[in-house]
Amino acid sequence: IRIGAKSGWGYGRVRLEKPGYRVFDRTSDEGLAAYLGHRMGAAAPAVAPPWQAPEDALPVPEKGGPFSVAEFSLLLHFEGPVLVKAPIPPIPGAPAGDAARPETYAAAGLQEADHVFISTGESGRYYLPGSSLRGVLRAQAARICLARGRDTEAVLFGVVKKDRAACGKGRIEIEDAVLESGDVVYLDHVAIDRITAAAADGKKFSTCGLMSPIFRTTVRVRFRRGEGALLALWGFLLRDLAQGRLWAGSGTARGYGYIRGAEIVGVNLNLIEEWRARIGADFRGTIGERPGRVVLNSRIKSEL
Repeated sequence: IRIGAKSGWGYGRVRLEKPGYRVFDRTSDEGLAAYLGHRMGAAAPAVAPPWQAPEDALPVPEKGGPFSVAEFSLLLHFEGPVLVKAPIPPIPGAPAGDAARPETYAAAGLQEADHVFISTGESGRYYLPGSSLRGVLRAQAARICLARGRDTEAVLFGVVKKDRAACGKGRIEIEDAVLESGDVVYLDHVAIDRITAAAADGKKFSTCGLMSPIFRTTVRVRFRRGEGALLALWGFLLRDLAQGRLWAGSGTARGYGYIRGAEIVGVNLNLIEEWRARIGADFRGTIGERPGRVVLNSRIKSEL
């Protein structure tokens, strides 16, 4: 189960581990005593039946029809320096880099740079936020839809308006991209005055980003019957990713983050039955069936 909505969709993945439930008969003295004792941590429950998983055959109430889900595992190849700024730079304190030893520049830059690449947790592992990639894809989707005169972009990415009836949660989910490979690079910068063409006073800054990293991410698209246009729009975005038409980064990081290409390393399709004929037999994967559904899976590495 995933919690969150709109631009935060994809955060807050929750998995229930070792589920169980307890039953107390509070209509009897013994059951009430067991319940109170359990709440106080002084006694075991009277009954602790095992967890029962729901059956697939149980009917699921429909609201607008069942969803189909297309999930793509991608490797994003960047070219050149990439920077997604951390909100708070690390506290200075590490020894400065040795001018005679260039290999020390990056390590010192992580502590001294004005802008450093974002990392997570105590491990300090670098990652590309799904929200950053989402913004890049939404801007490109808006250009595509503007040319075609359609509002598919609003449905795919969601819409927020004052009128609640017009609001809608997006159908695309982009997970945070984890770093597969890439070295830290330390760079000095200086802002140029547009009038004097000289270095602007007090505008020198440094960055510590990643040099030509590779990130792994997962993108899911949900669509109902008659909403194939949502999947088609994602296909256009995937094409632009693979053909090197998109850049990540903005503000001080603008100009960094050229996405040279994308590899599809895995595809999972969970579709309602009517999509079988549209997919056809050309999809190289394992086919599984459930009532009213067809499930296809492919882990064959391919490059667009």
